[in-house]
Amino acid sequence: MAINPIQSFIPPLFLRQALCLSLAGLLASSPAVAQTQPDAGSILQQLTPQIPQIAPALPSVESRQDDPLAPIPAAGPTVLITSMTIVDVDGVLTDEEKFALVGDATGQRLDYAGMLSYRDKVTAYLRAKGYLMARAYLPRQDVTDGTVEIHILIGRLDEQQSFLFEREDANDAADDARPSSELDVDFLTRMAAAHLTPGEALSEAPLNASVLKMSDLHGINATATLTQGAELGELRVRYQLQTEPRHNLLAWVDNQGNRSTGETQAAAQYRLVNPSGKGDQLSLFANHSNGVDLANLSYATPLNPHGLMLNLGYLNLDYRVMTEFGREQQSRGSVQGVNAGLTYALIRSRVHNLYLSGEFSKQHLLDEVRGDIIKQRDKHSLKLGLNGDWLDGRYGGGFNSWSFNWTQGQLDLPIGLDADQGGFQTAGGYTKLNLSFNRIQRLNADWTASLAYRGQRAFKNLDSSEQMSLGGVSGVRAYPGSEASGDEADLINFELRYELPQTGWFDSAQLTAFYDIGWVQLHKDLGNQRPNNQQEINAYSLQGAGLGIRMTRRNNLMLQLQLASKIGTNPGLDNNGNDADGRTDDTRVWAQLVKWF
Repeated sequence: MAINPIQSFIPPLFLRQALCLSLAGLLASSPAVAQTQPDAGSILQQLTPQIPQIAPALPSVESRQDDPLAPIPAAGPTVLITSMTIVDVDGVLTDEEKFALVGDATGQRLDYAGMLSYRDKVTAYLRAKGYLMARAYLPRQDVTDGTVEIHILIGRLDEQQSFLFEREDANDAADDARPSSELDVDFLTRMAAAHLTPGEALSEAPLNASVLKMSDLHGINATATLTQGAELGELRVRYQLQTEPRHNLLAWVDNQGNRSTGETQAAAQYRLVNPSGKGDQLSLFANHSNGVDLANLSYATPLNPHGLMLNLGYLNLDYRVMTEFGREQQSRGSVQGVNAGLTYALIRSRVHNLYLSGEFSKQHLLDEVRGDIIKQRDKHSLKLGLNGDWLDGRYGGGFNSWSFNWTQGQLDLPIGLDADQGGFQTAGGYTKLNLSFNRIQRLNADWTASLAYRGQRAFKNLDSSEQMSLGGVSGVRAYPGSEASGDEADLINFELRYELPQTGWFDSAQLTAFYDIGWVQLHKDLGNQRPNNQQEINAYSLQGAGLGIRMTRRNNLMLQLQLASKIGTNPGLDNNGNDADGRTDDTRVWAQLVKWF
């Protein structure tokens, strides 16, 4: 068995499916006859929708400080401090914290300015703990005996009117005539109240959670400021809500398709944003090439104000294998599938986040040759996952994301079971684990680096629809998307990115240099079978490197190009000495043109 060069230096159980740079292609050539024959499962695995996106700005919470600390007066008469105490009626400080803040004052001779310095020390500590508008103060008192009290005004939510909402349409600034999505203020109020309680002390963590969970809703981007309430020490939270247009359309063309069904493909996504006002979304995705028609309808809606989301979906895929001259062969097939899932934000903050998800899916896959059904697969699975992210300040600052997904499924073969039992025996129950990790490291104002890992582990031989492929625009980019699909795999993508100065019509342009390496085990258990490649090798690695450019005019147009070249040879060449797409090219170009409407 081949040595896995990645497993030798990747720590086990790296998480989260890396969102690698998805640079697909422009217009491609016709398929070749000698390439690996696809089936419904392999085509579905390659056509998982990758919607081009530009990351939005991180939502922020702004604390409006209308009451800066008063300046400390000049020195005056002093008094010997025999006792300095903190009066904390809200109980936000422990006795240990109080002593650490003012304990060393005992035995000192302090003037009024010295007492105020302790007051300011307490105020700074409270605000560092997240009490955004907390204030320590010295009430009128007799301190001639050396006894000093510092009182705390923590800042409570106004009990009469805690939350205010202001709406700003995103299309106002963009000169966009499309109608904006609606807002259900009652639902948003309940979402705010799920994290913040009127009459109680206001702290940063739950305030941030409320803002970020509102921004998680489809069509809404939230920020917040704090304003004075009806009484002294009371606060109100004013949420500024920027809403997206209700109707959104995105279209693109690329060469990311399978050569057997047409590399050149056109795709579009329509979104009906927030029709209920609660942050839901109806989405329709369509993909068309010479031999593929794919439609995916999905709906997502919040189930409660705490951040629990329901996701529903339906998928339909029809494929036809095409000849070298673009004519339909005798092989075709289809996939129909439904899915239902839940996601919940366990931790939502500006620095780190943790999400729990679960999804049930059911699929029916069919393959035909000359009108005869040669394989029918009925599959259902349950996927449970954790994913998260965090920011840190190491080496100039970085963003990290990870995921861990466990899938348990059942594959039934009403047609084709005999062939499967005499082959790799994929029918029956199966289990797999998917892991990923990604770090984006800021090097300076213009340079960033990205390191992404994605892997899969299986406990038996898997159906083609459950395998992981090394090739393609999200893998080792020097190889086609159908290259090296196996039950187990590891993939690393390293990128060095440079932001070009803003010039011309595009808002931004980014140059990229990348290196990709991957390892695959085609079949978990060979049994008495042999891998279908020239060397009959079951496990091997692939490498490649290249350059890319991405040019963007925000919310208008994006062009992505990548040129990738192989490093070394492909041990998994087919029996004709070709890659999976029937070619032997050492260099591959990926391109994608995206248009927002």
